[in-house]
Amino acid sequence: MKIREVLELTQTIPLATIAKDRLTIGKVKATEALKASGCYCQNGVKGWFYDGDESILEKSIYDFVATSQQVASASELDAIDKLLLQNDSACDQ
Repeated sequence: MKIREVLELTQTIPLATIAKDRLTIGKVKATEALKASGCYCQNGVKGWFYDGDESILEKSIYDFVATSQQVASASELDAIDKLLLQNDSACDQ
């Protein structure tokens, strides 16, 4: 969804509802993405706003979502190692 569309929706619908019903990210990630794109909200005023370069409004909100890297736990790494060893020994036969 484009930033412009999200901003228009926030004038009538809370961001949490937009994130839940129309985006594949949650409210926190949507808030972070809007801030990263240069959007802002004002205390006491409904919705989000943007005053910068118009080309940003045509970009997807997902372009501004920070991705996090997941780290595998030790048990997950052990399971992967076992599978790789089994696969190697099966290929040697």
